[in-house]
Amino acid sequence: MRLLTTRATMFIAQPSFSTAFLRDTDKLNEFKIAVNDRFQDLQGLLKEEETTMEDNWEGIKERLTSTCQEVLVFKKHHPNEWISIETPDSIKERKNK
Repeated sequence: MRLLTTRATMFIAQPSFSTAFLRDTDKLNEFKIAVNDRFQDLQGLLKEEETTMEDNWEGIKERLTSTCQEVLVFKKHHPNEWISIETPDSIKERKNK
């Protein structure tokens, strides 16, 4: 039972960001400025000796994710239609053969 709950939480899909907006030079410059601003205050924290590598990684990940949330948008999921308009017609044709 524990294995199932642990395993189920491992594969939760995280939302991804639409990086197509970075092709626009204005959005790219806005993203670069936002990232630089976020990481300038992090540099002082990284130089401290009492921080661990995990703490550093969490700080980097948190700042990068929050910057992406502000500047970029989430990708929209467009599910494929499994049954198209022509599918019932092709099923009828196969049954009649």
